[in-house]
This record gives sequence, C-alpha cells and structure tokens, in this order.
Amino acid sequence: MGIACALLTWLLSLTESHRGLDEWLLDGLFFQRGTRPTSANIVLVGLDDESLKEFGKPLAYLSPELAQVVGKIRGEGAKAVGIDLMVPEDMSNLPDIATPGAIGDARTLGQTILDVGNVVLPKWIVDENTSIQPLLQWRFKSLFDDAVDPTDVAFVNNTEDPDQFVRRQQLLVKSDGQAVPHFILAMIAKGENAPIDWDDANHRIKIGSRIFPLEDDQKVRINYVGPPDTFPVVPFREVLQATKNGTPMPIFQDAYVIIGVTSRGLQDYHSSPYANQYARFAPSQVAGLMNGSEIHLHLLATLLDEAYLTTPIWLSTLPLLLVCGVLLSAGLTRLGIEWGLLLAVAYYFGWKALALIWFRDFGWHFSLVSVLRVGMIVYVVAVTLRWRLLRRILRAVKSQPIAKAFEADPRQLKLGGENRCVTVLFADVRSFTSFSERHHAEPVKVVALLNAYFTKIVPVIEAHGGTLNQYMGDGIMVIFNAPENQPDHALRAARAAAAMIRIVQKNHALWTKHGYEGMRIGVGIHTGMAVVGAVGAPSRLDYSAIGDTTNTTARIEAENKQHGTSVLISEQTLLAIPPQFYAELGLQTENPIIPAGLKGKTAVPRLYEVRVEAVSAEGRVG
Repeated sequence: MGIACALLTWLLSLTESHRGLDEWLLDGLFFQRGTRPTSANIVLVGLDDESLKEFGKPLAYLSPELAQVVGKIRGEGAKAVGIDLMVPEDMSNLPDIATPGAIGDARTLGQTILDVGNVVLPKWIVDENTSIQPLLQWRFKSLFDDAVDPTDVAFVNNTEDPDQFVRRQQLLVKSDGQAVPHFILAMIAKGENAPIDWDDANHRIKIGSRIFPLEDDQKVRINYVGPPDTFPVVPFREVLQATKNGTPMPIFQDAYVIIGVTSRGLQDYHSSPYANQYARFAPSQVAGLMNGSEIHLHLLATLLDEAYLTTPIWLSTLPLLLVCGVLLSAGLTRLGIEWGLLLAVAYYFGWKALALIWFRDFGWHFSLVSVLRVGMIVYVVAVTLRWRLLRRILRAVKSQPIAKAFEADPRQLKLGGENRCVTVLFADVRSFTSFSERHHAEPVKVVALLNAYFTKIVPVIEAHGGTLNQYMGDGIMVIFNAPENQPDHALRAARAAAAMIRIVQKNHALWTKHGYEGMRIGVGIHTGMAVVGAVGAPSRLDYSAIGDTTNTTARIEAENKQHGTSVLISEQTLLAIPPQFYAELGLQTENPIIPAGLKGKTAVPRLYEVRVEAVSAEGRVG
C-alpha cells in the first residue's frame, strides 16, 4: 500500500501544478529562515527619489554625474562596477546627450569607463534576434579595443517563473548570434579578471577558480540573503557629494558595486519569495517586492558565497517517497485510528521542521509537497482500509444492515432504542443435542457442521432482507423491518423460512458428509412490537430486538417439534401477509394449530404451517 501511494504521488509530482506548490513551500522556507549570513562584499548605490529631485533633470541626462560617481567608486578600490540603469541607444542623437559640454553629455561616462575599467553596462534582451543596447556614447571603450570584451555589456533581464516570481536566473543567453552573459556574471568576470568558461556538458560555468553549478534548465537558483532592504544602500547623491568634497568612502574598498534605481516611482519592482503571501500562512508587514538591482545583489551574493540550494541524491523525490510511503503505511496499519492520527500529525510537522533545518543550515531543498502529499494519501488510504476492515468485522460479527445502520447514523450506538413493529424469525437444527453427544469427543466435527450449515443459510436470509441478530448454538435469531424499513417484512420472513427449508433439503449430501444424514431444521415466525436498538453497557453494546415478540417467536419455533412441522407462523404474521401470497407459501389457513400452551405465555396465539414442498439433492421439487 505504501509503495502504491508513493508511486501515485511521484506521478503527481511531474505535473506543473505540483511544481508550483513546491515553489510556494520553498518560498515559505525563505520567510521562516530569515536572513542568512553572507561574506560577500556588495554595495548598492541607489538613485532614490531624493537624489532624482536634487538633480532636477531626467535620468537620460545623468551621464556627467554617473561619470563622477563611477570614478569615485573605482577610485576607492571597488572590484567592479555595474551600471543597472538603461538609457536606450535610440536616444543617442538627442542634443543634450550628443552635444559636448551639454547637461547630459554622455561621452563623459564613456570616457570614464575607458579610463577606470571594470565597468559593466546593461543590455535588455527582447528575443534571440533583438536587444536594446545602452547609449552609443557610453560604449566609447569599444572604439579603442582591438577585440570586443563580452563582459562590457551584459543583459539585465530577470528570469521569472510562470507565476511571475523571480526564484532563479538564466546566466547566459544567445542574442544577435552570440552568447551574452548575465549582468552579475560579467561583474564577477571583471572582478576576477578572468574570462567566462561555459561548460554546457557538465551544467556549470567557470570564472577563474570559481565554479558555478547550474540546474538542469541552465539556471541558478537564487539563495536570497534576506527580505527587501537586507543590503545597505548608499544614496547616489551622497556619493556624488563625497566626490565633490573629496571625502573618502572606504565602504567601496574591494566591493562589487551596483548603481541602480531604487525610486518607487520608476516601478522597477519584482516579486521575490518574500512576496508570496500564500506560502507564509502568516501576516507580515514585509511587502516582499524587490527592485531589479536588489535582486541582482542577492544573485551576486549567492554566487560569491557559493551558497547554492541543492538537493542531495538521498533526498531525490522517488526514493524519498518510497521510504516515506513504506514506513508510514507500516506504522499506520499497526496503530489505531487515534494513534494513527497522532502519527500523521507528527509526520507533517516533523517534515516541515526538517525541511526548515536542512534549508537553513545546509541549503538543501527537496519536494516537500510530495513528502506531505504521500503522508496524506497513505493516511487516507490506511483509514479507509481500517474503516472497511471494521465494517467487515461488524458485518461478520453482526450483519451488513447493522453495519450500514451504524455507519449512516452513529447515534444509534447510544443506549436505548425505538419501539417498532418487527417480524422475528427463530430457527434451529432438529436433534442437534443428540448429534453433539454422539460427537462429544470430536467437537471439531460439530463446529464444522454448524459452519457448513450457517454458510448455506445466512446468504439466503440476507438475500430476503433479514438482519441476522445472533447465533445461539445451533439456533439463529433474525429480525425483519430493522434497522431498515421493510413494509413487507412479514412476507420476507415467510419466504426466507421456506428458502431455508429448501436449501437444507437440497444439501443432503453435504450434511451426510459431516455425519448428520437426514438433517432438518425448524423455523418459527412472529410479528409484533419490540424495542429495537443498542442494548448492553456503554463499553459493550449489542443491536437487538427486546420484548414479548422475541420471546413468543422462540416458543413458536419449539412447537414444530410437537406438531411435526418445519415452519410455523403466528396469526399476527399471517394477517400481515397479503392473501394473494398464501398459495405461494403453502399456507394452511383452514386448520390453524392451537397449541396447548406456550411456555411462559398466558395468551396463546393460533399458529399456521408453511408447507414447503420437498426438494431433492439435485434441486427437483417432489
């Protein structure tokens, strides 16, 4: 059962909806973990609202100020500078950009980049054949280099999952017929002063001594350092002021610095795992949206820290599901429903805790949805099987109608009952006491005969809608019209009695085999009021019919011995059977039997015989 549930869960894990749920639970782990430690020396210089107001001109004309800030940052010893600010190439001919000495003279930044080096410019990839380049004047360096450096201009597109969350990043793409590195990859190449080596066969990228493993889709999963505003942000205007005043800024020493827009008004914000309200299941004041430059910082920290989120082979989905399915099913099938529920709850919260610990301490992640789902499926299947087993037990001990009645309305388990009209049938084996005495040394034969007998007649009783109430040695008690309503309960009882006589006659060879040749039974039927329901102690209940009707039926069945009959019914039962069925049942209504007296009874009912034509062992009526 556990293996089957595991395989079903594994098949479900291959669906897109399942992958989405897995990502959501992983988003929740980011939130629960909080901020992770990082040794990456990273700084964001932000063009915030105050900086833009202070300049009093559009972003497209900030080239002179950018040149000063880039020069300052590199002068303070920064390893590499990334300008995450796009001014498209099609604006190159604007007068204030193209004119030397104008307020937006773009050549000043191009010359600075040429002078200081280790600066990466942004590029926006539209598709494999189309890209948006930054200002031509900014790419002034390309005019003086013999070979184009692919890390001078890199793409800044964020890779979004189908639900528009940024969780992983493509590091290399093809555009205009050549491989273009991601903005952060280019910055690291500048800082390490090493080329980018793409190892497609082994799903990894190498820059100098650094190796960056990739997932199967050639992406790297971002291990976010923390929620928004985790990294320090130096306002652009402060760096510009320090440049003019000659104030040292040691924060840039050996740092990777990104200059980006942090102004909310420019709406460069994206959904990070911290923005997933559904994954957290808890209210939070953290909006979770991050601007594009901040997301670049988290990607850069992931690569520099080598803090990769990985899945160890022993946490692979299918083997993990098989182990969980087998162990959990083994536990649940050995426990009761209550302890099984506790095990299921412990399983759920235990795996949630393990997922958080492994994620926080080792950077491991796995298909938590699959593990939790297999637990749910195994528990549901185990409870269903246990319910079916209990129902089979109740059906075996009592009967199918009683099992269904308790299942449909558990209130019937309460002590008490209801007063209703029922037809009760008693039957026993003639001369069974003598048979038992003859085989007192071989009780197994006695039990074998009874089992064979009950195996034959119980299906007949149930086929006619009778509720087998109890076995009494060789006798049985059957109730009609309880717990299910049966308007024709008297007719059902009479037909069941006739069928029981026939089945005993038909199986003459079977009884002979068990050492009881000529076996016969007697049946008594009576209709009347009785209290039907649960009786006994609260800890041990039984479903039965209690009252004078039951006692009278037992006495009527005993009268068969006195009158040499097989089936006797009371006058009350006769009146409850429509007359058109008298002939079918072989009812002798002309000469009722008036017993001399019924043991323990003062009022003696008239009795009527149901004559059943003899049936041979081959099933022929004679």
